Amino acid sequence: MIVYGRASRWLFRFILIGTFLLIINKTAFAEEPPQSKIYPFRLGVGLGVPYGVLGFNLSFRVNDLVEASGGYGSAGDGFKGWAVGGRIYPFPELKRFRPRLAAFYGVIGRVTTTTDNTKRTIDVFEGFALGGGFEWKFFSRHSLDLDLFYATGEPPAKYGFENDRFFIISFGYGYHF
Repeated sequence: MIVYGRASRWLFRFILIGTFLLIINKTAFAEEPPQSKIYPFRLGVGLGVPYGVLGFNLSFRVNDLVEASGGYGSAGDGFKGWAVGGRIYPFPELKRFRPRLAAFYGVIGRVTTTTDNTKRTIDVFEGFALGGGFEWKFFSRHSLDLDLFYATGEPPAKYGFENDRFFIISFGYGYHF
């Protein structure tokens, strides 16, 4: 049985170290000139809940603090992934390195089982994902995104899950326009 979102220890450590290095990087906190243009739309591609598991994400900036977002992608083996939600940026004065809080509802997991060594069954399940992360704009229109979500949902009961809560790492690339 495989549940999407369970990251191995080495991947978690790699992301944790990378996040730390980005935080201490002085250029990440450099102020942009006041005349720098703010783009209302962002098209992203990545892996995780905001991208419909593996796919695309379109975000609309409502104001300096709030962003509405939707994603569509593939959950594998012909299953479609999707997500709708939003992000809150509590520090609007930061332009390059932007910490954020996020909430999404959509496809958060996938269960694969094999019976009799021949029949494979796949189910996807939906739920809420709440978390936080950051957007790092390395050019005025390009950004890297990293989020850690705490997800909870109702996996298909026939699999007898003991725990329906888990962590999901999400990362992607965004183009602002």
